[in-house]
Amino acid sequence: ISFQDICKSKTILIVWFNALTGLVAIISLSTYAPIYLHKVLGLSIESTAFWTALASGLHLPIKLVMAFLSDYVQCVSEVKKMIFFNTLAIGFVGIFMGLIPFTSSTPFILFCYVLIHALAGANSSGFYKCGILHSRQYAHFVLATIQFMKCMALFIGPGLYALLMRSDDDSRGWMWLFLINAGATLLANFLFYPVATDQSAEFTKTEST
Repeated sequence: ISFQDICKSKTILIVWFNALTGLVAIISLSTYAPIYLHKVLGLSIESTAFWTALASGLHLPIKLVMAFLSDYVQCVSEVKKMIFFNTLAIGFVGIFMGLIPFTSSTPFILFCYVLIHALAGANSSGFYKCGILHSRQYAHFVLATIQFMKCMALFIGPGLYALLMRSDDDSRGWMWLFLINAGATLLANFLFYPVATDQSAEFTKTEST
């Protein structure tokens, strides 16, 4: 098989798009949200540290719970489960990021901030699982590409910040940072719906001799 066949798969391309947008959103938030909490919302250093630790700390247990539910809930089809979990990990992340610029309520912003990190933990049961089930014996290539996208996200996130911000407390720049990430993740999530599948791709089918 040529790896070009994998790269031409619509499902795999959209899985990668979901991975990239989700990673850029979370890395942007993880890296720069403490500045937002302190400089824009006016939280103390201690409060900023607490909310940052709480948000990041919830990611792992939520990921474990979501993975358990995805594997052991049998009354729902795999495709519906993948769509549900991807909506949590990508779609709702976009919704809550999009809401932050349009509210002045600090408690609601903190609620969104914590929830974004927590819900992102469902990604392993969404696009990740779809990519693995669709690519089967070539899942290593699909997952390795997602790992490369993590490296790309480490450049894209700071690049967006540098491009949009005039200063750390630039409210307009923060608004566009949240909205761009929200728009990208929502688009990726909607594109995932028609291509989500638990069936193996044509490129996985080989003849035995």
